[in-house]
Amino acid sequence: QVEFRVADDKLPLKQQLEQEARQNDWLVLWLDCDREGEAIAYEVVDVCRKKKASLDLYRAVFSSVDKQSIQQAWRSLQRPDKRKADAVAARSELDLRAGAAFTRFQTFRIDGRYEDVQTKVVSYGPCQFPTLGFIVQRQQEIEAHAHKQFWKIDLATKIDQQHVKWSWRRKRVFDEVVASLLFERVLESPGTIERVQPKPATKVRPVPLCTLELQKRASRWLRLAPDATMEVAEKLYQNALISYPRTETEIFKPGLDLRDLIDRQRGDPRFASFCGDLLDKPANDPRSFCQPRAGKRDDEAHPPIHPTGDGSQLTDPRQKAVFELVTRHFLACCAKDGVGRQTLVDADIGGEKFEARGLIIDQRGWLDIYRWERWSGTQLPLLQEGQLFDITKVELVAGKTQPPPLLTEADLLAKMDAHGIGTDATMA
Repeated sequence: QVEFRVADDKLPLKQQLEQEARQNDWLVLWLDCDREGEAIAYEVVDVCRKKKASLDLYRAVFSSVDKQSIQQAWRSLQRPDKRKADAVAARSELDLRAGAAFTRFQTFRIDGRYEDVQTKVVSYGPCQFPTLGFIVQRQQEIEAHAHKQFWKIDLATKIDQQHVKWSWRRKRVFDEVVASLLFERVLESPGTIERVQPKPATKVRPVPLCTLELQKRASRWLRLAPDATMEVAEKLYQNALISYPRTETEIFKPGLDLRDLIDRQRGDPRFASFCGDLLDKPANDPRSFCQPRAGKRDDEAHPPIHPTGDGSQLTDPRQKAVFELVTRHFLACCAKDGVGRQTLVDADIGGEKFEARGLIIDQRGWLDIYRWERWSGTQLPLLQEGQLFDITKVELVAGKTQPPPLLTEADLLAKMDAHGIGTDATMA
């Protein structure tokens, strides 16, 4: 039997709730609007109804703590959902029982067998251990990797005064004799353009921001650990600068006024010009507003993470960085895709096939605000099928295969998500 009790340091809060319960007829719950928040809400309900069973329960539903959202939540009170609280309780009990069983098993199994293990209890975590398994597996792959020698042909040409970098279609070969023979054929032959294929290119804007993506992108671009990211995001939320930062949703519902959220950022010099274009340009302008595309996730509780206030006065470096990431991501979602023209060229040199790619960017779209993303390419000269060209530089380059890299925090978060391990809180 699992028993719940109030921690000693929370007893004054419990007494305050009991006192208020005796004096009032309504209990309006303003806890975070997710499963964990609902579970905490029912802990409050259990304390209060023991003193006054007739309390009428209401639930305030909100995703940010700015004035407009709080007023809207007060005007549209709902009933709390016991099913969400029960789901959290069930998961907690499963974690507790599994943890207790495996901790006991591991402790007796390892006791006295390893000199460097001094602890008397070897604790098991249902999220930590599977995640540790990913790290161990990758380390084993690295240690098991056997380097293999390979050879590849590096080729460069100059056509109409423009340098063109070619990629060998074979990529690489693992036999030095074969590589040398193929290299000799290329060395002694002129090049012929076999195919020129122009086609439109698009750099698609991101989907709206969920917690997992915020953690991954902050780790990759801001060098912030997931727990540090969530700590900063919680402070921004409490200061009414961003929406609730724990959400799985990647879809903006029709009821949210996105243009108003964009307009709130006009006072920040970092975003003012881009916001002005989104709101003021006509619909056919490539810099104008575009309804965000929908992702796959929707937790039916909170909208994607987005800015709700003006963060131009922030002074803390980490808060400034996370707010900027959230805001630039949101504005990028409301902009249009990057548009360009790509050219794919195939060439034959001595029977060996080579490829070259060129890119001309016509409209940068969301890339103008999302400074961490890059989209660039080389403009190719005007080429025609059947055209001959001379080789400027060709080399036979030796190399060795490399083991897979160590997992980054972003990699680890992605693996946890793919295998359904943990929640927003335990991932951090």
